[in-house]
Amino acid sequence: MKRKILVIGLDGATWDILHPLMESGDLPLFAKLVCGGCSGVLKSTVPALTPPGWTSAFTGVNPGKHNVYDFFSLDKVTMKQRLATSRDRRYPAFWEAASREGARVGLFNVPCAYPADKVDGFMVTGMATPEGSRDFGYPGEAALLIKEKFPGYRFGARASLLESGRKSDFLKDIYRVTDTQEKAALELLKRNDVDLFLFVYDETDRVMHFFWHDFDPSHPAHEKGGEFRNAVRDYYRRVEEGVERFISAMGGDVDLVVFSDHGFGPLETDIHVNRLLYEWGFLAVKPVAEEMIKKPLWKWALKRIVPPGARKVFREKVRPSPLADPLGYIDFEKSRAFYASVSGRSIYVPDKDDRERTISELVSRLEGFVDGRSGRNPFAKVFRKEEIYAGPFLENAPDLVIQEDGRFAFKVEWSGSVSSEATQHGCLKSGSHRPEGMFLLNGPSFRENRKMESAGVCDIAPTLLAMMGLPVGAEMDGRPLSWAFKEYRDTGAREYSGLRIDVEEGPLGDDAQVREKLKSLGYM
Repeated sequence: MKRKILVIGLDGATWDILHPLMESGDLPLFAKLVCGGCSGVLKSTVPALTPPGWTSAFTGVNPGKHNVYDFFSLDKVTMKQRLATSRDRRYPAFWEAASREGARVGLFNVPCAYPADKVDGFMVTGMATPEGSRDFGYPGEAALLIKEKFPGYRFGARASLLESGRKSDFLKDIYRVTDTQEKAALELLKRNDVDLFLFVYDETDRVMHFFWHDFDPSHPAHEKGGEFRNAVRDYYRRVEEGVERFISAMGGDVDLVVFSDHGFGPLETDIHVNRLLYEWGFLAVKPVAEEMIKKPLWKWALKRIVPPGARKVFREKVRPSPLADPLGYIDFEKSRAFYASVSGRSIYVPDKDDRERTISELVSRLEGFVDGRSGRNPFAKVFRKEEIYAGPFLENAPDLVIQEDGRFAFKVEWSGSVSSEATQHGCLKSGSHRPEGMFLLNGPSFRENRKMESAGVCDIAPTLLAMMGLPVGAEMDGRPLSWAFKEYRDTGAREYSGLRIDVEEGPLGDDAQVREKLKSLGYM
């Protein structure tokens, strides 16, 4: 190991925001890092989504090999969703390979990685970690330190503030969470000598989801001079301050890697995919579907008057109705296809006699569909799973995956119409994911002022292993970004898949709290 490596994850970060802020002088550190290093577009997975995006970056393999396609997995027998956890990841992350090879790593606020892995160093999980859980940190002393020194530590801002219309308080809470996470990470970093340190800022995603229209004059909902016009700019500036602190804490002379799991852009319209499939005759619904249309009205009213604690008790003690299941209105026996997940952009086609014909017809009709409200096609491309994934876990993938026009969000709940204004909790949701993320490499090991058109998220893990002088995974789909190094040395390849053989399989149990949070953020 020649020098320390600092890795910063920026959830949803895009050059479409970073470049203008660098040019205006709002992000001087990023401007300096780009000029003195190598940068480019980092292509995400299909769909451009947090779980497969981060997991592919951390493992260097596509979802067909690591088995993480969404926040949820669907049991194709019971047609029930369960939350995905790190137990579902079947290929090792770069930190597991590095630990086996003798490198010490520190990892903080790692998305979709709960429960924490055993590493040589420390690890603290992030998004999709249940509040109050015990195994979010490894070793146990890391979690204990956080609980003792940082009481009230949380894994994300309170989405309930959005539900109650308190957008300003939601933004303040984002800063509060970021401050606490940074302080906790710096404390662990001070106590542990590591070769590589990773910190992920995931609240960038939330800021852009709900405040995009406030700064973007081209968005139909933009109001000039609005209260939150600088919300996105200011939070990126806050992130830059944090990056500066981490560089200093690592000794200053570090090799720095900054990257995002996907990009971002404006969102305007919600598409209720199952309503469309119903009108085309692919989906059959139960009588309860009519009640589902009314659900948002009474549910919104209840959330305004029933405190979160009481709702938790209700979820745990009261037998749920079909309305409690996001897919509860679907008659699966009579359906030829259904849209399963808000986040996964996924369509499942049950194994029936006309399955292949159904798939072909769906691809054709979706790609040819024009939304009457906007006059555009929401479905830019519809892929069969075999076209984009490969590996031993291909059978767990959805049958069809949508590459959407990012101006549209796809909803899973039942609706009386195919399209509507994009909202969440009665609050405008104006930003959504794009395939084009970003990456930046800076430090003594890298060339200066070099730009590359694009790389892929699967290139991150092998690049980090090569930076540490370690063999890359023989099974990895990605390759080290060798062009960026001043002196690149081939470190060879090694099979790492066996590192997860002893990882306990199966669910941890559905956590109502995490489900509720993912719902509130629009992922369920």
